[in-house]
Amino acid sequence: MNSRTLSFEKVPPSLFKVESPTIVFQFVEERVGSKLKAGFDEALAELNRRGLLMVHDKTFPSLTGFTIGEPIRGSWWAHPLSNDVYMISQQLQHCGEVALTKLVSGKETYLHRRLWPHLLAIGLAHEAWQLDGLAETAAALQAEVERCGATRLDQIRSARSRKELSEDAGLLATRLLVFADDVHTESGAHVKRLETWQNWARRHDVPLAHLPSVSEARSEFEHLVGVANAESSASAYLPWQKERRHRT
Repeated sequence: MNSRTLSFEKVPPSLFKVESPTIVFQFVEERVGSKLKAGFDEALAELNRRGLLMVHDKTFPSLTGFTIGEPIRGSWWAHPLSNDVYMISQQLQHCGEVALTKLVSGKETYLHRRLWPHLLAIGLAHEAWQLDGLAETAAALQAEVERCGATRLDQIRSARSRKELSEDAGLLATRLLVFADDVHTESGAHVKRLETWQNWARRHDVPLAHLPSVSEARSEFEHLVGVANAESSASAYLPWQKERRHRT
């Protein structure tokens, strides 16, 4: 077993209220104490060094590979140490230094806070790769998010099914037109929340007046992903590179 890993009980979903995300740390301290904190500290240090990590990928640097210590094919939930990954992931998401968004290869990616201005610069740019060919239903959903600042899918009145709304939400997230995350309601239900980048920046105290240029932001991400690809023999890509990648 990798020295970073232990076997932990999964955090009950009911703990994750929108209003009190820090409750996860209380649970961790009570159940696993310093040993899990060491795993979290190492994961955060690795994320700080790299700038970004996927949640899971069989070749590209990821939390699953770092925590378990070996590549995993298929679903990481089937691995005996999946609970270790889950607990550390929850700590990363609630520590205030990490954002989780669909950035690399359309997969969930942890992003260190030092790169949040770069993410915002790209998300707010509304470039052609973000808008071209966007389905009307997805554009309408984006307009609703812009009107509200932030909304959950269960709060949207629509004749469309939850599955259809989820597909549109996923499209907006992968094109970085909104910030999307999963939250638990007071009833314990698991729902998708969509948020404008302006609202997300305000919530996390990121000043919009001092963002890098879109070109600088793209170049930084391309450099980090390129370095990680070279180190791991991976072929990960960024959303604005997708069309270019499919032509080659």
